Formats: sequence, structure tokens, C-alpha cells
Amino acid sequence: MDFSFFSTILLESGITPGVLWWIIGAFVVGGFVKGVIGLGMPFVAIPVISFVTDVPTAVGLVAFPSIFPNMVQLWMYRAHASRPGTAALMSLGTILGTGIGVSLLVQIDKAIIAQLLGILLLLYLVLRMVRIELTLSPERGANIAFPTGVLSGVLGGMTGLSAPVTLTYFMALKLPKYEFIYAVSVFFIAIGSAQAFFYVQSGFISHALFVMSAFALIPILIGMRLGTWMTQYISQPMFERLILGLMTLLGLKLTFGF
Repeated sequence: MDFSFFSTILLESGITPGVLWWIIGAFVVGGFVKGVIGLGMPFVAIPVISFVTDVPTAVGLVAFPSIFPNMVQLWMYRAHASRPGTAALMSLGTILGTGIGVSLLVQIDKAIIAQLLGILLLLYLVLRMVRIELTLSPERGANIAFPTGVLSGVLGGMTGLSAPVTLTYFMALKLPKYEFIYAVSVFFIAIGSAQAFFYVQSGFISHALFVMSAFALIPILIGMRLGTWMTQYISQPMFERLILGLMTLLGLKLTFGF
């Protein structure tokens, strides 16, 4: 097999072999988490990759491989599509917000962005543990869909992590299971596509890094298969507690630098 193409991509990307193995491991673990609990690949992969690169590179690498799995889910659950107007407003706001977030990223020190990522990570973990019950009516949800999308896009464009806003919003809508999956898939396709476009356009990630992100689907799928297999040996609540503990350590490290 001719590895010259991969060698050229690796050279142009500026990623060393040691960093590459770290990135592959992050995608495997992220896929593993998604295989066990059904979501969470970017939530795991972005903070881990940001340790050996930086936040823009981590978000750029994760953007493309987060699109394809959600397109599959979108097709699988298309019969459960509901509130298309709300989804469209949310997507438009997300694309606009992502552009704003990336433009802000150009002007803000990367160390501050890393701290912001850590704070958002810890905020998300607190929301998961506290489990605050919020409820939005369909009408109220539609009214705030666009501004919610903008805010999610700004956070996603700057740090890659919009979950504190996004998941809180979707959970407050009290959607049935498959409608929830469909709605979340629409959102992640919108933000993943916007991230990929604006990061390449702004020069935060090179075309070589974008190609690398496409190949990230391989370790993600491997991790997902391992996670699905592991579910027979470890309970989901126990696994979620382990992941929450790991993410707490990552959030503290990013926020306070120790």
C-alpha cells in the first residue's frame, strides 16, 4: 500500500506522529462513549484533542466526522420529523452564530478560549448532575428557536461545545425520544457544516487537516462498535458516572491549568 498520500497530508497538517496517535485515541474514546450512551463524541474528543493542539484545531478536526453520523440518524428517523419551522429557525440561527463565533475567535487569545471551553464543560456537567426540569411550550420553543440557535452557534464556533445551551433547549421541549433524536441531528448537521466551512475559510484549519478529519470516521466507528459491545458488561449509569468524572478533570484542567 502506498502511504505517500497520508505522509503528505500529515506533513502539510503539521501534526507529529505522537500527536496523531493522541488524536486517534480521542476519536476512539469519543466513538466508544457514543456507542454506549448514544451521543457525546464531540463532548469527549474536543477537550482531549485540545490538550495536544489547540481549540480551533480540535473543533476543526471534529466538525466533519460529526456530520455523517447525524445524517444517518436524520434519514433513519425522518418519519418522526416535527416542527419543521422551529428546526429551520434553529438551523439558520446556528449558522449565523457560528460565523460570529469564528470571527470572535480570530480576535481572542487561544488560552482564553481554552478556559472558556473548560467553563462550558463544567457548566454542562453541572446541568447533567442537577437535572433541572425546564419546560417550553411548542409556541415558546418556536419563538426562541432563532436566538437559541445564534447563541449555540457562537459558543460552538468559539469552543466547539454548545451543549449547555443546545441540550437544555431540546430537553425543555419534552420531545418524544425519536423526535428528539431527529431534532438534535438537524442541529448537529447545521453546526458541523457551518464549523467546517467557517474554519476552513478563516484559515484556522488547513485543507490537509480537513482531509484528516474525514478519516476520523474510521476510529470513531471502531470506538462505537467497541462501545456497543461493552454495554453488555457495564451498566450505562456506571459508565456515565465514569465519563462525567473524566470530563470534570478535563474541565478543571482547561479552566485552571493545573
